[in-house]
Amino acid sequence: MNSSNFINITTVILLSLVSVSLAGQQYGFAYLKYFNTQNCSSESEYGGSFQKAGTCVGKMIYDCSGGPDKIGVQKYKDYECTVPIGKMIYHQTNTCLEHVINNEYYGYSASCVDSLLLPQQSTVNFGFTGNCESPNWKEHIIISNYNLLDKCVLLPHGSAQYSCNSTDLITSSYTAYNNNCGGEPERINTTPFSVLNFCSEINEINFCLD
Repeated sequence: MNSSNFINITTVILLSLVSVSLAGQQYGFAYLKYFNTQNCSSESEYGGSFQKAGTCVGKMIYDCSGGPDKIGVQKYKDYECTVPIGKMIYHQTNTCLEHVINNEYYGYSASCVDSLLLPQQSTVNFGFTGNCESPNWKEHIIISNYNLLDKCVLLPHGSAQYSCNSTDLITSSYTAYNNNCGGEPERINTTPFSVLNFCSEINEINFCLD
């Protein structure tokens, strides 16, 4: 893996990605928004994910072919999405759904969108296929995740708060089952974005929108 391939991408180019248009690809992405409450209150949002519809990402395929009012999700046993788990389940878009993190229920919402609208004051990453040095790499995005800065982000092993600048990601980590980022962090790590960026089968690039 080679992180140096991303060094020449400028801040101006990165900030132009706050809105990534997908003209001509109706409802090209599933948009998942995550909350650290069970009722999906807007002030409790801590992050989100855009995943290309119809593409296998993380043992899941999302279906956005049914229009703006419903979204389908099919889970698989394997990362190649060849062995399904049950049937595809459809949800009404923008309703509050539940998932379990650290043995507690939390809310998330799901919808289908035709562009990626990334919030300011967040740390963002893109996963895309093809040549990682291609000037057209935005056309090959299959996933994008963001975490809002200074919000309590729920993780499988606990929780964290993020801050960032143009070069580094700062992570304040809390112990397992501490789902509200209470008290002093267990550790604080500063990681250069150049370390997080890499070229592989799915390339990744990270940056700060502050």
